[in-house]
Amino acid sequence: MNALVLVLLLGGAPAAPVSPAAKFNTDGFRAYQAKKYADALALFKQGFTADEKHALSHYNYAATLGLLRKQGKVCEFDAYQSAVLEHLEVAVKLDEGRRKRMQKDGDFDSIRDTVRYLRLLGKDPAKVSDARAFVTGVTWFAPSVGVYGNMAELKLTGNTFTLSRKVMNDATGEVSVVKHTGSFTVLPSDGTVTLIFNKAFEGKSQLEGRLTAEGHLVFAVLGELTDERSECDA
Repeated sequence: MNALVLVLLLGGAPAAPVSPAAKFNTDGFRAYQAKKYADALALFKQGFTADEKHALSHYNYAATLGLLRKQGKVCEFDAYQSAVLEHLEVAVKLDEGRRKRMQKDGDFDSIRDTVRYLRLLGKDPAKVSDARAFVTGVTWFAPSVGVYGNMAELKLTGNTFTLSRKVMNDATGEVSVVKHTGSFTVLPSDGTVTLIFNKAFEGKSQLEGRLTAEGHLVFAVLGELTDERSECDA
């Protein structure tokens, strides 16, 4: 009886060799558990570089970046929301099971209020039926202006909203944050969003806007708001 037959009789067929991508991913997960996040990122990256279709390497790379975002280390590790979402999208495309897993994974808490995350949940801003999910699920920002960052932030929850705006004093050059609050409605017929202010905003008691098919929230006075928050600006 040769050695191969003996192995088959005693323990079945020899174990399949572990792929380089799987090995990098396993080592990366161990580094993650040891809180060696820089090492983990490097190993996960080696994993999906060795095999671009290795879903777990993409997923774990995204999760590690997401954790670093929660720890306030965005700039140190280039843990931008776009980078997290890019690899999470790839992971879900390669492995549908990742879609369910990501919803329970606390590492992704900092990117749930984005258009791209809601798209991963199967929502579509072009559908009127999904308009409210985007309006209330996303944190909306006005464009970034240099060192001042986003000049406005709008958050709608339940039936109320908070609008925070940065206002510059022309005389002193100082920037202050002014908050406006009120209620809002989203028409189920066409997705029109109406902000109803508790106190008049620039002489208006209401502002009417709309959610675009691209996932932008547009108002006549506030302009075009997106989910792109200012990070690591000069």
